[in-house]
Amino acid sequence: MKKLLLSTMLLASMMFVFTSCEKDAAIVQDTMTSTGEDFTALQTITEDMDQEFDLTLDGLVEGTVEDRSNCVTVTMDKPLGEYPNTITLDYGTGCTARNGRELSGKIIVTISDDPKNPGATRTLTFVDFTVDGASVDGTNTWVNNGDAAGYPCFSRTVDKTITFPNGTSASFTGSHDLCKIEGADTPERLDDVYEINGSVTGTNRAGNSFSAFITTGLIKPRTCFNITQGIVELTRGANTAILDYGDGTCDRIATITLPDGTTKDILLKAWWR
Repeated sequence: MKKLLLSTMLLASMMFVFTSCEKDAAIVQDTMTSTGEDFTALQTITEDMDQEFDLTLDGLVEGTVEDRSNCVTVTMDKPLGEYPNTITLDYGTGCTARNGRELSGKIIVTISDDPKNPGATRTLTFVDFTVDGASVDGTNTWVNNGDAAGYPCFSRTVDKTITFPNGTSASFTGSHDLCKIEGADTPERLDDVYEINGSVTGTNRAGNSFSAFITTGLIKPRTCFNITQGIVELTRGANTAILDYGDGTCDRIATITLPDGTTKDILLKAWWR
């Protein structure tokens, strides 16, 4: 009888440990998935807003404001081509931008010099700004580093927080190196292709810290509003996941490989809606 009781207790203990391990593993996978979603939201909005400003700048002709998107109102402290200058992009209470995103609020851009000149800086600051219902705070700062390996290259520091409609928030800070690997020899922006490298640290919407290191350069064509290629290693504690942006196809999907080897698709835009 005692042996039977001991065996039953041992079996129950083993089942409890096994069930606990399964739950812990599931929590890890869920946490890494949400971290991947938060990182892609932060990274995609960073690229989107840089591109939104570049395309808006294309709409400024000979010191006059030309609104190509019928969405943003643009004002400048000085005529176009004079530096330093401050350019304000005002999306009012909400409108649909070129990339299909719903934007509201302002982006204030300070530029020290002609962006084509080495050493020139530009900083995007977000004021009461929302993207698809999510609030965005922080800055993107670019510095022109001149040519490297025959390409114009820039450094970018990012400090950004997204507050989602449900009240949770995610943030990251860090630096990127960007090189224009295509399109540098033409005045057009839509044939530009950037390669992005670097790393950030951040906090996901559950308050967990993470780091993200670009192991294969992210490819961002100006003809696509999303990153189309590249690999990022996401680390949270002892766990690592791999985020793959794809094969160059312009779509809104990335794939995350979780610590247990399973894969999931992550939407690059407005997955919270």
